[in-house]
Amino acid sequence: MTGMIMSREVTIDNSAAMIKDFIPYPEIETIRLRLRKISVSDLEDMFFMRSDSEVNLYLGDYRHASKQVTSEWLDKIIAGIENEDWLFWVMESKVERRFVGSVCLWNLSTETNSAELGYAVHPDFQKQGLMDEALKAVVNFGFERMKLSFIDAFTHRENQPSIRLLERNAFVFDPNRKAEEGSPNICYVKKSK
Repeated sequence: MTGMIMSREVTIDNSAAMIKDFIPYPEIETIRLRLRKISVSDLEDMFFMRSDSEVNLYLGDYRHASKQVTSEWLDKIIAGIENEDWLFWVMESKVERRFVGSVCLWNLSTETNSAELGYAVHPDFQKQGLMDEALKAVVNFGFERMKLSFIDAFTHRENQPSIRLLERNAFVFDPNRKAEEGSPNICYVKKSK
């Protein structure tokens, strides 16, 4: 995930309420990807993603020291899905049926009718446009199906690939939005049309 939100000062017309109807859980397909609900069977892949130095270069203290920590984290993520607190998808390649990464909408806020976007891609699949493909589909889901007013994403100020990804997808840097105190993260926002 990209970071923690400490301030939501975006002014949005909130006339349409967020739709949280995730039963059955929404699977999303793109040209090359299948986005599906995360499960306990994803333990090995998620442990790699949560412990790999390259993946976690800009993610601060999100690293997992053991599979037990990842297993407990998975239980928390799955419980949050069941409570409709967030959506968390595993990205799989359609052809190879291999784990590619993950993408989520979390920090769902009915007050601001918004969500935060989080994502991570396996190093074997970086620089192939797969995260761009997944991000487009998830953002579209957020605006079209959930009727969100805006989606934000916090990313490390030095994570140029993430910043370029967000900017390519019409997210705009918001200097007034702050991550937690002392965080190197900056905020990008995309408003619904």
